[in-house]
Amino acid sequence: MNPLTLLAAATVLTAAAGTATTATAMPARMADCLADTVITVPAYPAVTNGEFYTDPLAVSPSESRYTISAYLNQCLGTETRVTVSRPDGSQSHRVLLDYVCDRADCRGTIDGVDQLSYATATGPWRITKIDADGRTVNLANPVYFTIKRATVATLSVPAVNVPAKPRATGRVTYWTAAGTQSPVPGRRVNIRTMGSAPQTVATTTTDSNGRYSVTVPVAHGTWLEAAVPSTSTLGWDLSNSYYVKILHPTSITGTAAPTSATVIHNGTKMSTYGHLRVLTNAGKSIPFASQKVVVQTRPKANPSVGYSTVGTATTTNTGYYYTNWNATVDADVRVAFNSPYQTITGSSRWVRSIDVQ
Repeated sequence: MNPLTLLAAATVLTAAAGTATTATAMPARMADCLADTVITVPAYPAVTNGEFYTDPLAVSPSESRYTISAYLNQCLGTETRVTVSRPDGSQSHRVLLDYVCDRADCRGTIDGVDQLSYATATGPWRITKIDADGRTVNLANPVYFTIKRATVATLSVPAVNVPAKPRATGRVTYWTAAGTQSPVPGRRVNIRTMGSAPQTVATTTTDSNGRYSVTVPVAHGTWLEAAVPSTSTLGWDLSNSYYVKILHPTSITGTAAPTSATVIHNGTKMSTYGHLRVLTNAGKSIPFASQKVVVQTRPKANPSVGYSTVGTATTTNTGYYYTNWNATVDADVRVAFNSPYQTITGSSRWVRSIDVQ
């Protein structure tokens, strides 16, 4: 008995009075079990697929093959082949099924790969015959399928500031027979969330250049992808994923001056004060309380060293801040709010230039 027969056999153990009996379940029509073999090709639609991110029955110049699977039974031999052809019988060829998956998550099939010529791959095909160990039969349930041109979808969702809504933009193209990508006008695009149960949040169609743009009513932190359904000649595709960012911008004002002196010397005490505000979801600017603001200087003699912090302050309920620091060298002065939040942006403002006498 060959290994495939062993894999397909169902063993039943019964125990009675200390004895065990082993029986192998066999199909009712043993002579026809080869003809009854269940043959499949990939059929995962874009809205439910969990294994593919582009149509497995759509070809591109770099990928013009697909997988054929046969569910294991007792009649499959060590060399099992299926016959693939056009519906009229032309372009007939045999495909060897020689891979048996031994992982725990496998579905009990023996698989093979049919490599087609990209230029002539598209259109209807059928699988009508199977042969194993020298015996060839017609399949009781032949398989009919269509090879299409591959689609390529892109997605971008640029970050926006409240109260604006994010917009999903991208382009849809397909692989032509000449092996080049061409835009697809009027192609439907579904913008959807990701995960085991994706939800469509916006739908649009491409323009004459294959481009699309649509507002997406989602919250910050949502992962989105563009799902493009198949047509009669073009396969479906899922775009790259994109993380939505909806940001609350801040604004800061500032004044820097000697606390009491009229001339700035080395060591002169300086005062810096101003207000920090943030934009709400409704687009209203309000005081941003209890936030850390820094005062920074950059030496005018060597600006490439960048700014360093010379003072800090915490904003009040009105967004007001005040702090003191000492002048030491000629410098540019700025105030900054370095945001520790994902959805609230930082802000900075150049205040003045000081010359130490």
